[in-house]
Amino acid sequence: MRVRGVRESGGVIAVVDPCFSHEFGETEDYAVVINGNTPQDCAGVNNGTALPGTPCNDNNATTGNDTWTANCQCVGLPLDCAGIPGGGNAPGIPCDDNNPATGGDVYNASCQCVGQAYDCLGVIGGGATIGSACNDNDANTGNDVYTANCTCAGQLIDCLGVVGGNTGPGTPCDDGNPLSGGDAYNANCQCVGTITTDCAGVPGGSAQPGTPCDDNDNTTGNDTYSANCVCAGLPLDCAGNAGGAQLPGTPCNDGNPLTTGDVFTTNCACLGVAANDCAGVPGGSAQPGTPCNDNDPDTGNDTWNSFCTCVGQTIDCEGAIGGFALPGFPCDDNDATTGNDTYGADCNCAGLPLDCEGVAGGTSNVGSPCDDGNANTSNDVYAANCICAGTLATDCEGTAGGSAQPGTPCDDNDANTGNDVYTANCDCAGQVIDCLGVIGGAALPGTPCDDGLACTVNDVRGANCGCSGTTLTIGSVAGATAILGNSSNAYVITPVANATSYTWELPNGWTSADNNAFVLVAEADNTPGAVELCVTVMLGGCELTSCATVTVDFNTGITTNDGVADEWLAVQPNPNNGLFQLRPSNTDATPLRISLRNSLGQEVMAPFTMVGQRTMDMDLSDVASGAYYLLATRNGEQQVIKIMVQR
Repeated sequence: MRVRGVRESGGVIAVVDPCFSHEFGETEDYAVVINGNTPQDCAGVNNGTALPGTPCNDNNATTGNDTWTANCQCVGLPLDCAGIPGGGNAPGIPCDDNNPATGGDVYNASCQCVGQAYDCLGVIGGGATIGSACNDNDANTGNDVYTANCTCAGQLIDCLGVVGGNTGPGTPCDDGNPLSGGDAYNANCQCVGTITTDCAGVPGGSAQPGTPCDDNDNTTGNDTYSANCVCAGLPLDCAGNAGGAQLPGTPCNDGNPLTTGDVFTTNCACLGVAANDCAGVPGGSAQPGTPCNDNDPDTGNDTWNSFCTCVGQTIDCEGAIGGFALPGFPCDDNDATTGNDTYGADCNCAGLPLDCEGVAGGTSNVGSPCDDGNANTSNDVYAANCICAGTLATDCEGTAGGSAQPGTPCDDNDANTGNDVYTANCDCAGQVIDCLGVIGGAALPGTPCDDGLACTVNDVRGANCGCSGTTLTIGSVAGATAILGNSSNAYVITPVANATSYTWELPNGWTSADNNAFVLVAEADNTPGAVELCVTVMLGGCELTSCATVTVDFNTGITTNDGVADEWLAVQPNPNNGLFQLRPSNTDATPLRISLRNSLGQEVMAPFTMVGQRTMDMDLSDVASGAYYLLATRNGEQQVIKIMVQR
């Protein structure tokens, strides 16, 4: 039997001839045997229905849609992971495990639909799992991990720097100041106590160590008094955060995609390096942040900004480049009769006149209507001295239509007042004459003044107008009061806030390499007896002196350990360029409070605590060359080590 399919190029077929050579087509020949046998189906049934292509059962549970093949084999299609014969849901194919806590669901080798859990950052199968490390962006915590509810949290770092430690605010400590009591860590982890005379020199005052102050440095914030009454704050970073991490030299983003290596400059501008500089020169030096000239006489410190525009800082009304004394900003015109003083467009400082109610630019002026509260008066107005008064039918002296009206002059017979006038209620009263003889002046008893003495503070006027203050004092000299001759001994005076110099007066025969610091290391003479060791502190124009009596015992030269204190730590190498190591030199594990001061007793770095026998590094590479003093304090005792930074 021949089967043909044909097509002609013209599209018209006249006849399909089994033997004609058609232009296009296909021919298939089959051999057909005709005999007398009865045909059987695939199941061996005569004229049965189990023919190729009809359903059957291959008895294989992993297949479906079983049919007889042309060779009478019963064959089915493999079931996929969803039970669909010949389906595409094979292992590795996406599916849905109906679990909202997982993602990336696929069929596994066992045809199970499983996914990976979302981590705490929402990443499928990510590593930010419960209990794993994270960063809660809180500098006051450590060992940060994800909690059961995926919150990143750490343990508080205590005041000794121990993560999860129990030395928190309120814990007793030793601030190293023998004049204070009740020492404890405050909320800022400063070890501070209460002193009898506060840091402002006021007996029982509130300016205690750890309380806010103003160090008059606009580059710092969170200013507080230290244990030794030094007012100091934390440096403001480029975002204005006290103690923040966005410091000059740290990375930032200047917003210009054409620059690289963006960092904060010394004046906190965020700048990068452009391949073509601001003058268009490849690799040129006219980079963002470098000087230029904006040709504006009202600006200074002109520099290229991150987008290569030459801009400068406005010169303010006081001549400061980038200052805040600009037109419209507050100022003080030194006129007590004005208020809301501001700089004008011409940089003149001027205010609005105060009206009779003390309102700057107000309308309650002399001659304007008011209400004196007296129903018997009429035509109430402010008089020349801003007293609200009206006209009485019978005046204050009982005369009908008389001139002794409220607001008119009178005499209250008090020599301590002036500008006496009748009030709205016809009381004759004047303004108090102050201590400077000014009628209505502010220099009254109890107000601040200047007694002209350099060694007093908090000067005030007394009841008799006399001006007097509290005499300044300094602490006592600390150190051994009984020593051996020919021995080296250290003496310390508690650093005095704002002191300008220290001068030690040595007993006869004593020597010292440096007697101009708050610490003295001196070699004693071998003459037995009591001697006076004194130090003089200059505080502004005030000269304050404190002395100690030291008894010298004759040194026979026989070595003895009596009275020799063990050194708590060694500083090595000393001197050097600023990179020191602190090495504990005994087995006492008591924490040491370490502070570093210059010769005036001013702290040059934040105090810290040294715990255990571990060697610590101390980096002084950012301080000037010279002599400094390391104060180590524990259990109320103190040792001092002089160190030298040499470059």
